[in-house]
Amino acid sequence: MLETRTLRAELQQAVERQEFVVHYQPIVNLQTEAIEGVEALVRWNHPDQGVLPPSAFLKEAEGSGHILYIDRWVLQQACRQVRTWQENISGAENLSAHVNLSATQLQHPGLAEEVAQTLRSSGLAPENLCLEITETTLMQEAEVVAAGLRD
Repeated sequence: MLETRTLRAELQQAVERQEFVVHYQPIVNLQTEAIEGVEALVRWNHPDQGVLPPSAFLKEAEGSGHILYIDRWVLQQACRQVRTWQENISGAENLSAHVNLSATQLQHPGLAEEVAQTLRSSGLAPENLCLEITETTLMQEAEVVAAGLRD
């Protein structure tokens, strides 16, 4: 319980200090060997422990409610970055951003408007954004998740 409490407090500080970073994993078309998209992967640049993978903090972020901030921030960063690459790299005009959504975010009633606002502010075309969910997320609250995806 002490570890959980400490992690929650550190997550709160990470949000306040903006300690999260996004790493981009290329998505390559194996036939053409062209990069067609990038998957946005959040990492925590922890001041004492270095760069932490999602497995070290996302479960607790879900439990503490910080996941909504993290997911929203990753979506915004990924859309902005991909749009910048589209504008500045020859041949990247159709590059797509792939962003994972948590179960909490999928159940958030404002998700559709958040996505729409992020696309507007970043200038990224909707067809260049791929929202990804895990099978586990889909199974948790299938009806709520389906409704969110329809929106």
